[in-house]
Amino acid sequence: MRKKRCKAFLLSAFTIVLLLSVTACAGKAPKTIDTYASAKSDLYASAAELEAAAQLVVRVEKTEREENVAEPLNAQGSYHGYTLSEVSVKEVLTDSAGRNVQPGDRLQILENQFTYAEQDGTQAICHINRYVKMQPGKEYYLFLRYSEENGYYVIPVSYTHLTLPT
Repeated sequence: MRKKRCKAFLLSAFTIVLLLSVTACAGKAPKTIDTYASAKSDLYASAAELEAAAQLVVRVEKTEREENVAEPLNAQGSYHGYTLSEVSVKEVLTDSAGRNVQPGDRLQILENQFTYAEQDGTQAICHINRYVKMQPGKEYYLFLRYSEENGYYVIPVSYTHLTLPT
């Protein structure tokens, strides 16, 4: 009788441990990886050249609003994408695009980073030319160009948004 109780206890304990481990694994956040894609980028010898290439140079604060856009390409597992991020303009330094941007305006900025889910559920973050998107609540200087198709986009070099110290 004592052996039966011991077996029953051990079987119950094993079942509880097994159930807890399955439940714990199911509740884990998906693994995240960073991927890097290259794209043709202009090179600038100085900040003055970069500023001359920009149609709009602004100091902004990134808001919470953003839209991740990831579109599958023909090659299985390959994606094209970007993030549309909203910023609040704090200061306008240059505006040669003729769009009359003013402090307080909210702009949609196309950023060269997006996320997608791989087939195994892994969340992949794709950085085009190692670009890292802006973080909400932080201020940045942005060097932007404007297109009718895409709106404002960050000039594609690796240092076109500068984080301001707080």
